[in-house]
Amino acid sequence: MRSLHLRLKLPRLRSHLATFIQARHFQKQQRPATYDAAKAQERRLKRSRRRLKEYETAVAMAQQYRQHQANVIEILQSKENIAAMFAEHDSGCTVASYEELCGEVGGGRFLYNDMEVRNTMMLMSNMLLEAVVIEMQLSRQASQSQHQGQSLMHEFKKSDDFFSLQQYRRNFYNFKSSQYLNYLDAELGAERGPEVPIRFLSPHRDDSEILERLKTACRKYQDTEDELRHLQLARRIVGILQSTHAHIPTVQVWSFLLDKFGQLGLFNYQQIVYLSLFQYKHQPSVLAQPPPGSAGSITAQLMADHFLHLVQQEPNILSSLMAYQVPRKDQGTFVELLSFLKLDKVAGEVMVIKSPLLSRSKHRLPRVIPGSDFDITGLAISRECMYAIMKSAIDIGLFEYLDLLFDKIVLHSNDSQSIQLSYTGDTLVEGTIFDCELFLIMLDAAQRSNDLGRVMWLLPFIDDFIAEHQGNVPQELKSSILEACQVFQLEGKLNTYQNVF
Repeated sequence: MRSLHLRLKLPRLRSHLATFIQARHFQKQQRPATYDAAKAQERRLKRSRRRLKEYETAVAMAQQYRQHQANVIEILQSKENIAAMFAEHDSGCTVASYEELCGEVGGGRFLYNDMEVRNTMMLMSNMLLEAVVIEMQLSRQASQSQHQGQSLMHEFKKSDDFFSLQQYRRNFYNFKSSQYLNYLDAELGAERGPEVPIRFLSPHRDDSEILERLKTACRKYQDTEDELRHLQLARRIVGILQSTHAHIPTVQVWSFLLDKFGQLGLFNYQQIVYLSLFQYKHQPSVLAQPPPGSAGSITAQLMADHFLHLVQQEPNILSSLMAYQVPRKDQGTFVELLSFLKLDKVAGEVMVIKSPLLSRSKHRLPRVIPGSDFDITGLAISRECMYAIMKSAIDIGLFEYLDLLFDKIVLHSNDSQSIQLSYTGDTLVEGTIFDCELFLIMLDAAQRSNDLGRVMWLLPFIDDFIAEHQGNVPQELKSSILEACQVFQLEGKLNTYQNVF
């Protein structure tokens, strides 16, 4: 633990333990499942005013920069200064490679830094260790009152209700603002020694090393049957995050952790990763008190621009962010994230372009069709990412958006593998639209929303797919087709498919 160099205030954590346990009994209200368009518009106006003020500040800083630039140019226009810069002299530098230069300046490798990545890792590590300490305290209670303690521990790792907004505010400010570098902790500083922040040995970005180590840690978790194995997983992940890295990782690491914690059912750890991703400039809104009626949510309603920096770096993180909202039934944030897909533009094109490929169902266009003016030109998501988004939309009950998501594949695909977030073309995608997984998604949506119209629209494309893949239709798709025909009582098509299969 000492080698992790984190500022855990253990006495303070023990005092908060009772609060965490009590919070479990007061935060069981139903999470809001509706999206209030008027309130969302009001939040956008407030955010626009705040962004306008930030813009005015940036303009002032730019003017100050131009003045400094003019001063530098004036200095460099001096002939004497220019002559001094290029005067012949023996520099004494004889190195011819990067390795020789490293040895010349200190006998080792250069160290690099990325403040945003480093601070995110520090915040995430600290909150994970706090969760481990709290649960270790719960495990001691479990030994005294076995049934109640084990039940509480089980709910702790599956629930967001034990999280403290006050503690999150302190951690967010301390680490995201780099304040943790400015002083030694009075309680732990002496025994920890000097502060050693996370270090990167290369300025290049690469996730292969850290992802392999994280996957190994997750495999050990899945191969272990211990009741407290998730605590060991958290400690291993903290050790990986806090170690020296060969390269600077990207947001793909956060996407991996969000997905993996969700798959393992460790929703408290998943929430820690999610809350670590916001930038320091987001603190006025992220750290604000949630409004009345938002029980179960640690933050106020988030907006699309809270995630812009993540999407600009890795657009495919959208599927992980949307999947996070599903078990929490946060339709508001889900719709905000759909803004990156420019579905408003898709809706406008659907009204003009007439094609049998465009999706048909009983659902009308949604009342709120999200769009954005973000700079996402040239960014694309994969087909797999779009499929994951469509599955999340089904799971969270937003069936009215499924047609627009499908139509975006038809209208905004760059090729058979990628879909542009902001598309400037005006032609349908070339090649085959449907594959086995897309059929499964649309059939699942039709059954779960009792939508016969969607099935009737799909049947001609299913017939073409079967004719093209004679004898090679996957068994899962066969079962789904037969089940849909039975559910919607399409006896004629059912008999036909039974004979074909």
